Amino acid sequence: AVRGDPGSRWDHMLPSSTVTLVSILQDDLRESGVVESQMLPKTLEYFSSEAIKEVPYGKISAMIFAAMARKAASGKKKPPTRGMVNDVKTIASLSPYCDAMFIDKECHAYLNEEPLKSGLGISTRFFSQVDANAFIQYLDQIEKEADKKHLKLIEHVYGESWGEPFIEMYDYE
Repeated sequence: AVRGDPGSRWDHMLPSSTVTLVSILQDDLRESGVVESQMLPKTLEYFSSEAIKEVPYGKISAMIFAAMARKAASGKKKPPTRGMVNDVKTIASLSPYCDAMFIDKECHAYLNEEPLKSGLGISTRFFSQVDANAFIQYLDQIEKEADKKHLKLIEHVYGESWGEPFIEMYDYE
């Protein structure tokens, strides 16, 4: 059984992400010297502040879920895949700190639709199997523009064959 599955016998044993978030926030407040009697008011103050709307994770995940809802409201018949929630969490967590991400086709389609595409406010480039050649070109461009000293350091760390694809893991024995 997996957390969140209806009827899961483990559901009651694992804290939800909301409980975890509030616990972490209250631990941080405690470490900052906030007394127990002020814990709830300070927690509520944080969650009702204007600043919370600008936390990248919340903004990005809310916008992706809103795009999914728009698509459903416009008649999309096929529901999101089972891993979509994990995909959204990963994209929302990492994309503000990445130059590029290689993601699945479903997420790529959402992230290339307006108003999501221009509304995210991040410079991350998203690639998928749909445009795999564009991703390879992007990587080739990075290598071509890399400083020679940087490439020498990569070679020192990873060896002379650092640029050769490691395809042996796909060999069938």
